[in-house]
Amino acid sequence: MKKVIKNNSGDFVYLDLMKWNEIYAEKIQKAKIKDDLKKLWEIMKKKAFLNYKVDIKTINENATDFTELSIEDQKRFLYECLDKNHLYVNYSEIDDEEYRVSKEDKKINKEFYA
Repeated sequence: MKKVIKNNSGDFVYLDLMKWNEIYAEKIQKAKIKDDLKKLWEIMKKKAFLNYKVDIKTINENATDFTELSIEDQKRFLYECLDKNHLYVNYSEIDDEEYRVSKEDKKINKEFYA
């Protein structure tokens, strides 16, 4: 949690949320070679929240087309596959074991939103 004073008009308090799909977005951006993106796609299929329009089977069937794209186009494609509503763990989901939110983070969130 951070406290920021802006223009001497009072305090503004905000809480950094736990990253979820944002982790994959950062990895996409940092990838240097196409093989890194291919490996990341395998992980994303299993663990990321993908956009509801993404059909994994169709993408896998067209993997050859994907490999022929430039690395920048591959990055753009994978980023578009991510559901942007899940860049961070929603407060309503912090008790879900899948996210592994620590007890300390849960406590801070509950105090902040109480």
